[in-house]
Amino acid sequence: MLIEHIGITVKEPFEMADWYEKNLGFKILYKFHKDENSSTAFITDDSCKMALEIIVKGETITEDDWWAMLWEGSPFHGAPGE
Repeated sequence: MLIEHIGITVKEPFEMADWYEKNLGFKILYKFHKDENSSTAFITDDSCKMALEIIVKGETITEDDWWAMLWEGSPFHGAPGE
């Protein structure tokens, strides 16, 4: 199986793409901006075998949100005896 690209949503896709370029040596394939709700950047590494699509999202889910969704309703949540 070959994965062509993976997409993630962030608040500021162009800033994230620039960070990947500056700090990790990724290449920016292109940036698209229509308005504040429609911006996308595609980046890739030196192999160019897979791309990362960075998409704008009005409200990005935080790490705390992910943990809350993961543990909500779980019988294993909390310390023993709680």
